Amino acid sequence: MFKIENFDLSNEISEAINNPLGVEKLIASNSKELNIRAIFLPVQENEAEEKIIFQRIQKRQILLGNQFTLFWDNDTFISTKKPGIVITDSIDAYYEEGTLYFKSYYWANQIFNLNKYYREATDEDIKEFCSFNCFYVKDLETVIPASNNWTRRKIAYILDSKVLENNSTDYIVEAAKNLGVELDINEDSKIVFPEDTTKQRELLFYLADEIYKGSLTEDVYLTNSKRILR
Repeated sequence: MFKIENFDLSNEISEAINNPLGVEKLIASNSKELNIRAIFLPVQENEAEEKIIFQRIQKRQILLGNQFTLFWDNDTFISTKKPGIVITDSIDAYYEEGTLYFKSYYWANQIFNLNKYYREATDEDIKEFCSFNCFYVKDLETVIPASNNWTRRKIAYILDSKVLENNSTDYIVEAAKNLGVELDINEDSKIVFPEDTTKQRELLFYLADEIYKGSLTEDVYLTNSKRILR
């Protein structure tokens, strides 16, 4: 179990718990409008306590509204075409008295933006990152001093997630093409680590699995922001 002390819980979550009738209703006529990132539930026994459980809602938990769904009720099945969600018995994050607890950084980071809390890569971590066979780094000695706090956190996460160990260079390049992410490949079929800051950030966003393509459009987005990348 990991924990983040002095976690900055969103005011919207506290306000929703304190005044649930004041929250805007979710109105969805089909599953495409049922865009739910996560659900949360307060479990405190009195108002003085702050205990909240969170569950990340995955695609497989969405009940499609364009198909028949059967529910068991009063010893028989009833059918509906309304969209819905399935709530499982798992907890992806738990908040208590200013501390956030979680087992998987990947799932917790999809509920909250945890980037500012993540550890920063050391100089040795950056050397390890640049030594992967998928990269060509022109000058390692310039990469280390140029790496700011944001870059070091992203590199640390990429190393910890083992995406460079678990995926071949060909797969990384092909997946980038499918997303429309432009990677510079040299004659040895290696990914050239960009010297340009903007391109470097785009590469790190991609390797951290924080770029995705809209399901209804061809727009490419950065997670947690909905800011169009191109």
